[in-house]
Amino acid sequence: MARFAAEVGERLRLWQQQLGGSLPLQRPPQSPPPTLPVAWLHSHPSQEGVQQLTAPQLSELATRLVVLNRIEHTIRLTEQQWQELVR
Repeated sequence: MARFAAEVGERLRLWQQQLGGSLPLQRPPQSPPPTLPVAWLHSHPSQEGVQQLTAPQLSELATRLVVLNRIEHTIRLTEQQWQELVR
């Protein structure tokens, strides 16, 4: 999850560079946006680790995943709308 957060930060820096006072509006970044790495949830060590979490810890993990999922969705939706604006 830390890697995803770092990738989101880098993506926002790209947005800042491309939106920083430039007219006409430039296209959104052409590289793929960061994706939430949920595959780790299916790995055996991760499953064992998750099974050892207490109920409050599971709730905290679930909350973090929901927030990260919203961030991922917001980036994708924003860039899609941004792309439509520059057409």
